[in-house]
Amino acid sequence: MLTLAEYKVGLRDHIDQMVVDEFRRNSELLDMLLFEPSVAANGSGSTLSHGYTRLKTPSGAGTRAINSDYTANDAVREEMLTHLVIMGGLFEIDRVIAQTSGVNDEVQFQLRDKIKATANYFHYLAVNGVETKDSATGTYTQFNGLSKLLEGADTEKTSTVNVSAWTDEKTEAFALIDEVEEMIASMLAKPNALLMNRQMKVKFASAARRAGYLTRAESAFGTPVDAYNGIKLLDMGEYYDKTANTSKFAIPTTAGKTDIFAVNFDRDGFVGLTTQGGSSLIVSRLPDFSRPEAVQKGSVEMTAGVALKNTKKAAVLRGVQISAT
Repeated sequence: MLTLAEYKVGLRDHIDQMVVDEFRRNSELLDMLLFEPSVAANGSGSTLSHGYTRLKTPSGAGTRAINSDYTANDAVREEMLTHLVIMGGLFEIDRVIAQTSGVNDEVQFQLRDKIKATANYFHYLAVNGVETKDSATGTYTQFNGLSKLLEGADTEKTSTVNVSAWTDEKTEAFALIDEVEEMIASMLAKPNALLMNRQMKVKFASAARRAGYLTRAESAFGTPVDAYNGIKLLDMGEYYDKTANTSKFAIPTTAGKTDIFAVNFDRDGFVGLTTQGGSSLIVSRLPDFSRPEAVQKGSVEMTAGVALKNTKKAAVLRGVQISAT
């Protein structure tokens, strides 16, 4: 297991190190996530699959009477299979633009924006991804995210509160917090973070403030991060949907309702996956203006997936009403 901070240490090129730090700055989720570098290409190398065993129901314990035996109660495991996704993109810079704007300025601008886009798309897949395979190439373009992985789990809860308007501030604030606490109580341990969209974060932070439970944490770069009783509140941001030509919340609000996810970033909880050795986790390539072509390309690429090793190490509160529509 390694974090992005640990991954950066093994990189020799200062540009590569800068790129990793930009991912960390743009994503508190990626900065906190543990990555398991264990996935190898199978067959022809086109399928980056990973099988793991997930604990679905833990074993129970109890007492027994004299001259009687315990009632058998076994831990239930299930075999899971997931696939890595290669995500990122290209950017192009004309040498004249590079020369007139300053090579470093234009390259840095395009590079940082591509890093942000890639991090935001990872957010979308990590929460709402549904495994998708391209029938023509056999390549997986999405992996199952938390929403799919938690379907039918004991830690999947449904909200009944409406915080679209504060008609009775304390009553509604405590009702929302009670539901979040019930979700957290269904987990094995206190989560490291609550994942939500920007609209939900505004409402939940407001509820936590009214109840006196809003605290303040810091990112690895000293940026203030709102927290609920020490649990970081992470805005999953927006990703740009190129097909629809619009930005969308990584965790959507549909008909005025949205979800809150709680996660443990333990090695036996919610983890990231990447290739063996980690060499393909984050790769960047800068434009080479020594070449004769007028337009040069640069790229940012990330090869990753997620796994939920124990369904009791993550939870979801579905359908919190935060707006009328």
